[in-house]
Amino acid sequence: MAEQIDAIYTEGRWLEATSMLWENLGNIRSATNFCVQEELNAEVARFSYALLPLYFDSSYYADFEKLCEPAYRVAHLLDDYKLKRRVYGLDGARAAIIKDKPRCIEIWNKRIKICQAAGDIEGVADTLIDLSWEYAELGQLDVAKDHLDRGLELARSIQNQNLAATCLVQIARQAFERGETEVGLETLRQAEAEIDYATGKQLIPFVLQYSALLYQQYGFDEDAWRFAQSLLAMTLEGHRYQQVSWSLACLGELSEKAENFEFAAFCLLTATKLNREFTTKYEPRVRTGTARLQKSHPEIMTRLIAEHRKTPWLSMVKTILKESSSRT
Repeated sequence: MAEQIDAIYTEGRWLEATSMLWENLGNIRSATNFCVQEELNAEVARFSYALLPLYFDSSYYADFEKLCEPAYRVAHLLDDYKLKRRVYGLDGARAAIIKDKPRCIEIWNKRIKICQAAGDIEGVADTLIDLSWEYAELGQLDVAKDHLDRGLELARSIQNQNLAATCLVQIARQAFERGETEVGLETLRQAEAEIDYATGKQLIPFVLQYSALLYQQYGFDEDAWRFAQSLLAMTLEGHRYQQVSWSLACLGELSEKAENFEFAAFCLLTATKLNREFTTKYEPRVRTGTARLQKSHPEIMTRLIAEHRKTPWLSMVKTILKESSSRT
């Protein structure tokens, strides 16, 4: 069952895969625990490879962290390269989310060595690009640029357009930070042109999110709206609630700036409801925006809270998608 779900997920059928995970989660947990306790290493490897990305992307972090330790163990015990590549990549990403940068950098540097030893150019490029973001946030811009340059060269050498797009988004970020606005805009346009929906969705949410972030940060609100709306639609389908929460916060802030306070409040109320069910790292941002609107337009917030007290957040997101798409 776990491998079947992973196969469907890898094909890009996110809604079907994550729905199957939810429906069978109890049985999957029991089977995984049994295999770990009985040291059925081959089965643990199969479960780990299939379930880790599903747990991670669906924000089942307790399940993810519980499975990581046996996944590491069996990956090395069985010398399972595919599992090593996956567990080091995702565990590093988890460390990045919780802001444990030393651990994140350590894990991802190990992943580079593992990928290099296997001749996996895509794995090396992907990890270099991820690491560049962490180094940039630490202020090590020369190191970040070196990683980006190497990552982009490798991505293009294997004609991986979505990987190249993730790299270009980060190059655009650095251009904006240097004050080179036109270079940043042109690079974002290049990144958008590189997106290839036909070859897989895994990297596209990153490109959409950070394009929206940069457009919003530097005042290009229509472009920010377009990318945030696209991100919301894609990540809702895949139950990627971290990015759903981010998209809602972004659309709320853009609506507030445009003085559409009703829609802004609706977006932030929806995000608040989502965060009650699935805690995300963007909850403080949502809380801040909600408090700001409650102070500036208490009558709107009070009315919407009363009207939608029993409305499921999923229904509210669908309303947002319908209304936001009319603006794009």
